[in-house]
Amino acid sequence: MTTREASECLEGCNVLASPAYAFPAYTPDAVRVVRFVKRAQQLGFTLDDIEDLLHLAHGGPASCEEARTMARTRIADLQQRINELAGMRDALTQLVDTCDQPRAERECPILRDIETAANTTAPPTRK
Repeated sequence: MTTREASECLEGCNVLASPAYAFPAYTPDAVRVVRFVKRAQQLGFTLDDIEDLLHLAHGGPASCEEARTMARTRIADLQQRINELAGMRDALTQLVDTCDQPRAERECPILRDIETAANTTAPPTRK
C-alpha cells in the first residue's frame, strides 16, 4: 500500500483529517501519523491493527502490554505464512527438478500437477 493509499484510508476512517484544498498540506501531527502507519505496515500489521496501535500509542504501561500481545500474534501469523510459502517453494522445486528428465520420457510435471489438482475434488496437497 502506498503512502497516498494509506492516508486516503485513514481519512476515510476519520483517523486522519482530510485537507480542504487540492494540494494537501498536512500538519506535523498528521505527518507523524502517516509515518507511524507506514512503519507499522513495514512490520506487517494490518490497517485494523494499526488503528488499534494508534489508540494505544497515547496510553501508558498497559498499552505496551497490549501492543506486545498484538506483535506476538502478528509474529505467529507471519511464521504461518512463511511456512506456507516454504511449502510452495519446496513443491515447485520438486516439480522443476523433474523437468530435467528427457522430454520424450515425460509430460510437463508442473502442468500435470496443476491439471490433476484442477480435476480433483479433494483439497490440493503440498509435496
